[in-house]
Amino acid sequence: SLANDPVLEALETTSQASIPTTNVNVNSLPTLDIYAKGEAKGGLLLNYELEEDMGKGYLGINALGRMDIKGKVTSSTIANGGDVVDLGEEKNTTVGLTLDFKYQYDVDDWKISGEVQDLKIATLSDSKEKGGELIYKIDPLIRLHASYHMEFVGFYLDPFAGVHKRSQYDFADGIYAGADLSFFVWGDRLGIRARGMVDQEYFTFSPMLKLWIMHLDLGLKAPIKSESDGIKLSNIYHANFRVFF
Repeated sequence: SLANDPVLEALETTSQASIPTTNVNVNSLPTLDIYAKGEAKGGLLLNYELEEDMGKGYLGINALGRMDIKGKVTSSTIANGGDVVDLGEEKNTTVGLTLDFKYQYDVDDWKISGEVQDLKIATLSDSKEKGGELIYKIDPLIRLHASYHMEFVGFYLDPFAGVHKRSQYDFADGIYAGADLSFFVWGDRLGIRARGMVDQEYFTFSPMLKLWIMHLDLGLKAPIKSESDGIKLSNIYHANFRVFF
């Protein structure tokens, strides 16, 4: 899933605009579009490995539940004391049966993979009669990724590049490249990793500390251009703490 893949997690972070909260002339405020979603995913994951080093990967079948909202903030909304987003009484909650699939081929120090995530097979339930349809429907993520592994003086260097695609953006918008510099001891149970990555909009720097069953990683996404689709880009920060069982 994306939560287990920090590369995709960083790539699919959505930039958001903010409005000032002090000394504001409401008549000068811009119009802002706001989007938020909540989702949960659970199911079965089967790892596989083909004979004669012909590749490996996983196959997953999941129930993916999602609800989302979209609203618009204007100066008149704030001046009249209206709700920023109307949540409504009925939610557009939809649960779909989805398929995840990944194939990876390793040759020498290269790893080349292709994967599809959130491929919808069927709708298990929805509330579109009362709550309407999802704004962003459940659609698949397609990704191609390649990396090369190097070792020197106890350190590992892994440059990588790839492309990913969903219906909301083109393949050209999903191109990325970067590298991991890491040092591990006790197998790979303890160590540190620093990742640098660039895509069409951001440069991402993400250090990670690994302590056996725990990961702590921080991240900074710095824009490499001033705006995207008319929206001003700004720095994005994130922190993730993971525990593995």
